[in-house]
Amino acid sequence: MQVRTVFYFLIALSVFVIQPADAQFSVGINAGVNRLKLSGDPAKGVGRFQPDPGFSTALRVDYRFSDAIALSFQPGFSHLRSKYQIMNDSGTSLLDSTLLRLNSFSLPLQVVAWSQNGRFFITAGMQFDYTLSLKGETVESTLSDQYEVRDFYLFAQFGAGFIVPLGKPY
Repeated sequence: MQVRTVFYFLIALSVFVIQPADAQFSVGINAGVNRLKLSGDPAKGVGRFQPDPGFSTALRVDYRFSDAIALSFQPGFSHLRSKYQIMNDSGTSLLDSTLLRLNSFSLPLQVVAWSQNGRFFITAGMQFDYTLSLKGETVESTLSDQYEVRDFYLFAQFGAGFIVPLGKPY
């Protein structure tokens, strides 16, 4: 139900934000693979968190103020996965594990500065994440099924990139 709500929100956002007559807006979709390694209070020397691949997708809406500066808004959904593994006393074999699945909704807002040739860029901004759900599936019944994560996360983002054209630019 919550995934459907996020999907409808992204569609509504694109309808209200995008104006076809304004050439400074650009719209796209981001999709990718992610990895999550949780941290917390495992028993020392017994348990460990192991990252697992997940996926993320987002609607990308950019507004270019000029050839050099753009504002990028990328609301999206992430399905994050991680394992909590219990090792034997010597740490040589796996006794039990729990697969943790975390769904979250993100609202990043970034400023993008482009180089003069339009291929190199740097970006900086903030991202607000909201946890939609957390589910833990145990392999054996010895582990607890009670897990706690924060509902809200706030991130600062910094990055740089270079666009390599693979064909015709448009």
